[in-house]
Amino acid sequence: MRGSAAELLVCIFRVIRGLHQDSGVQQSDIERLEVAYLREKSAANWILFEALALLKVKDLSGAVTAGDLVDYLDRLRYTGMIPLVQLFLLFLAEVNCQENNHADAVSCLKEAVTISKEYGISVHFHTYRLTCLDLLKNVDAQLYHSIAAKGLTGEPAKQRGALLSAKEKEILELVALGKSNADISRMLFLSVGTVKWHMNHILAKLEARNRVEAVQKGKALGEIG
Repeated sequence: MRGSAAELLVCIFRVIRGLHQDSGVQQSDIERLEVAYLREKSAANWILFEALALLKVKDLSGAVTAGDLVDYLDRLRYTGMIPLVQLFLLFLAEVNCQENNHADAVSCLKEAVTISKEYGISVHFHTYRLTCLDLLKNVDAQLYHSIAAKGLTGEPAKQRGALLSAKEKEILELVALGKSNADISRMLFLSVGTVKWHMNHILAKLEARNRVEAVQKGKALGEIG
């Protein structure tokens, strides 16, 4: 048991390091974390939750949902773990931004900025490159400019106004070729659940009722060829 827990911890840090260094993450590691989280859910430790939340932000896993982040934040607030509250507020802001819930994203950012001012904690603003940090312009201009100077505000694709993420485009291209979720899962080394999660986001972003309509709208908008 101890060995299994230690191996999981090594896997978590390998994933986080890979995301930090942009050196890539093994799909087998992602799926191992997803299985561990789905088994433990509310009992999952914060390190595992952080890794999966970061994978969600990077569009690599759908195991953690926006609702999970909200629930986890409530527990963190109750226990007084302020630095982690700020970190997960930024993750939730990013998820809201990706889902075009900008009002909710700004609300999260405002709370994270309040923590920065009241407790002098701002390290998490300077840790990850997040698209939602562009919204800081109208929340705390000084903090925004210090982050922008480090190149940590929005991703280029989002700045160009792309509707779908790179992974979503890749999946939609395969859908256009008639591939099923199972086919896409094998071809992209993703779990079927993660493919379904991406498809739900594609349908929502394109305001499409089904896969056929999503492909049609994706082509019309220039999201796929």
